Amino acid sequence: MRGIMRGIQRSIRYAVVGLALVGVFAGSAHAVVYGQYYDYVSKINVGDDGYLYINVSGNFSNSHGCSQPWFARSAYPLGYDRTKAWMQQATASLLSRTNVYVQTNGCTASNYPIRNLLQLERP
Repeated sequence: MRGIMRGIQRSIRYAVVGLALVGVFAGSAHAVVYGQYYDYVSKINVGDDGYLYINVSGNFSNSHGCSQPWFARSAYPLGYDRTKAWMQQATASLLSRTNVYVQTNGCTASNYPIRNLLQLERP
């Protein structure tokens, strides 16, 4: 009986460690840094949550791993200077149809990519 209990305890430990490792690797797979060039910013929105959302011509690539490719949310709320600068850059791209490079890092709880870099490009 003692041997059976030890076997059960060992199996439970292996299961717990295995589940912990799956959680670690699944979480890190969701936080993939991904960057791509796009033609221009096509939409700008300030959400009810106080974050800046932008979209690009033709929507974002699905390569970032998030299921909502039509907007990317800023990494910081609108009150941050960096987010205000991103709004100015996004507006400039929208008005002039300037190429942009957008880098994302992970997904929001709503599965929008989180934008951590916006860079204007001129050919």
